[in-house]
Amino acid sequence: MTDVGLIAIGAGIAVCAGLGTGIGEGICASKAVEALGRNPEMEGKIRTLMILGIALTETAAIYGLLISLILLFYCTHEHLVTYKNKVNIFILILAKEEYVCQI
Repeated sequence: MTDVGLIAIGAGIAVCAGLGTGIGEGICASKAVEALGRNPEMEGKIRTLMILGIALTETAAIYGLLISLILLFYCTHEHLVTYKNKVNIFILILAKEEYVCQI
């Protein structure tokens, strides 16, 4: 499998983070409605906590989307080759410094 194929698979997996957040937001909203049914006078606090919880859950989905977009549009083959070359050069520099330190 090529590097581009692996990038596409990684981007698909990153977008799957939205599935869990959607389920979590649905559960949060249903529990808030259930709490309002039991205790209507606490509507303001329940709504505030529900919106805060949904906003925090949504950040995970946005983060997954951001990672997938970075993988698809930034990590092209040329960038991967450049990155691999930079990593190899960095490893060589570290090996050289380690060798100098051992002397």
